[in-house]
Amino acid sequence: MNTFRKIISFVLVAATLFGIAAVAGSAEEYDHLPQIYVQGFESKDVYYKDDPEKKPLLFPVDVDRLLGNAAKFTDYAKNSIEDLDPAIIYNYLYGVMWDTFGMTALGTDGYTMNELVTVDETQLNYDGDGEYTFKYDARLDPVDIAKELHEYVGWVQEHSGSQKFELIGSSYGSSVVMAYLNEYGWEDIDSVLICVPSMEGINFVGELFSGSFHFDPDAVEAFANSMIGDEDIQLLISALNKSGILDVLLACCVEPALKVAITRALKDVIHDIFATHPAMWAFVEDKYFYDALKYIYGKNYNDDSHEYAVLIDKITYYHENVMVRDREIIADAVADGIKFNVICKYNQAPFPFSREGNFMGDGFVSLKNASLGATTCMNGETLPEGYTQAKLTDYNFLSIDGCIDASTCALPFNTWFIKNMAHGEKPGTYYKLLNEIVYRDLDVFTDPDISQFLQLNDDDSITPLEETEQEEKMSLFEMVITLLKKLFSIISDAIKSKIG
Repeated sequence: MNTFRKIISFVLVAATLFGIAAVAGSAEEYDHLPQIYVQGFESKDVYYKDDPEKKPLLFPVDVDRLLGNAAKFTDYAKNSIEDLDPAIIYNYLYGVMWDTFGMTALGTDGYTMNELVTVDETQLNYDGDGEYTFKYDARLDPVDIAKELHEYVGWVQEHSGSQKFELIGSSYGSSVVMAYLNEYGWEDIDSVLICVPSMEGINFVGELFSGSFHFDPDAVEAFANSMIGDEDIQLLISALNKSGILDVLLACCVEPALKVAITRALKDVIHDIFATHPAMWAFVEDKYFYDALKYIYGKNYNDDSHEYAVLIDKITYYHENVMVRDREIIADAVADGIKFNVICKYNQAPFPFSREGNFMGDGFVSLKNASLGATTCMNGETLPEGYTQAKLTDYNFLSIDGCIDASTCALPFNTWFIKNMAHGEKPGTYYKLLNEIVYRDLDVFTDPDISQFLQLNDDDSITPLEETEQEEKMSLFEMVITLLKKLFSIISDAIKSKIG
């Protein structure tokens, strides 16, 4: 019996050792620490519970539904003006937005979900090669999501067999990462990389939330030219802008009563739908935050008896303890030996809904905000002639295209800029770049092939930024002549086709 027990014990010990070796083996299948990638705003789909296709209600936007609801805007606007009744256009616009996004609204606590709506269940995602992706309900508060991330980190540590890990946050994921660092510290973190971070806010969100509704004609031109592939239409919009007609159209084509109706509709839509998403408040810049609270919730927004008191406390906690302290949190982490890196993208036309919307950026986030303080120019322009680097003059932090002075960044030695890449653009070479920065412990001067200023090429390669000749802009006269030639060509072709 003793012999039998010894055999059983031997087998059990061997099995246990084999199991430990197997776990250790899984941790050694890659030659780097595990990497946790915190996705951006599109993380989990929000959809109707009874939808077998799980068609997203929030992101990406259901363009067909939105356009279908908005198809009669012109008729409603005309009726609103003719009848001198702003309520017509107000009710219409509010209805369009509610039909498109209303089901995604959360409760007054910024957490409770509509009973008809659900999100994908939490998934413990392992992508292989020691890389993990954290997904979450992107409507929620960064601090609430950080709690989920903390639990996910525990699973990764157990699954990988490694206590230490690399942390990457992209876009809104950067806000989640900063909330995680503030709430749980960085003892187990080797390095942090934040990509196209929105954690210092997005211009047009702050302005809309505080009651500003503005179109900048230059931003409208740049945005339209980036979205519309037709060169003739692009040329027409450019000519209208250069002649000043576009500015007049934007300022005068909307009757005052109609403008009031649109502004009121936007405020109510924001209040009833988007302001219930704590994530949207994480995009409101500090300079707009308290004005936005007053605009959306009234002067008594800090009253404990306010209907939205729980939500307001939640978003204010994140704002005051994380958002406005982000650079302080980073500095403390760096002082403790944590490697911290930032990647930004630029030269993409911004959303034209902001007085500051035409600053250089990636289409959503201004480069100044994303880079944590770089000195930049307006979209399509360069820094002033004769501009000299503001800080750290023993090093060259000026981009050769004349658009960026990186010396004023919070992390000038660890902030990279990729030209000609939009906010959500992620070719395979981009992920390769992320891994190079994280795993090789680079700074902007370590490798000339991964220099501070990079560019995305037509073949999706990312290479050091090259100096290119400025494209000479057409004068207004040249634009008009070109448009007339095209018009005559169209008329001529039409006549020929009739005759033929």
